[in-house]
Amino acid sequence: MRTRWRYIEDDGSSASFGLAADEYIARKVCTFTSTSTSTFTHVVRLYTYKDASVMLGRNQDVESEINLPCCAELGIDINRRPTGGGAIVMGKGQLGVAIAGPVTGRSVLLDSKTTFSPFTRAIIVGLSLLGIKSEFRPKNDIYVKDGKIAGLATYTLDDNGTSAALYHASILADIDKDLMLRLLKKPGKKNAGKNAGKNAENNDGAITTVSSELGRHVGTSELRGYIKRGIEKVLDAELVPEPFSQAELREIKRLEQVKYSSDSWIYYGKEQP
Repeated sequence: MRTRWRYIEDDGSSASFGLAADEYIARKVCTFTSTSTSTFTHVVRLYTYKDASVMLGRNQDVESEINLPCCAELGIDINRRPTGGGAIVMGKGQLGVAIAGPVTGRSVLLDSKTTFSPFTRAIIVGLSLLGIKSEFRPKNDIYVKDGKIAGLATYTLDDNGTSAALYHASILADIDKDLMLRLLKKPGKKNAGKNAGKNAENNDGAITTVSSELGRHVGTSELRGYIKRGIEKVLDAELVPEPFSQAELREIKRLEQVKYSSDSWIYYGKEQP
């Protein structure tokens, strides 16, 4: 029997709200596991951001990774994920994936050999349904031949005496490469080298997109449908639509204000006491 997972999709999030929403669903999973009233074991959120924004990984140094003057000049929002990984540009052409699930004992999400399985397989299958053959490459990316098409990261938290894991992915339906190169100081640096091919020589960060692979424009709405099917197929889950309630939106906005709108978090990765 398939397990029932809560499914949320939304578009046009601000950087601070989108990240607060992802952390909120992980905290919600802790509530699920500490009560017997919920019918859901996991939460899946597939979403986009309204404008281009730069997202740091949890442990990155902002000045080393981001062209701050350029962001200021263009009015680009900067924020920091609760998950690890590298700096990325998110916007209307990039599909955000957040999957939150319970952790009991030592989670496979914390094992470097299996960190992104089985969630990564769901994305790979979703892309295959679109006609794109992709593969996972350590440390935390999905590639199509020599081009990175998705980045991955994880995070675990403790709340209410229980633990939850948050899995993050960003999938490139399309991207403005010139803008990315202007905003990020080291785009694709970790991938440059023997696996980067000609893309590395061209210094474009060794990336590719769903649209370029298929030779036609693919919007995030179309891509989201295939990724949703991949999740359902690989994880044997019934994704039940249940958008955020007004009460939940208030909780998310509260978290947004105290953490993801805070300079101490954005620039230094420090949470308010």
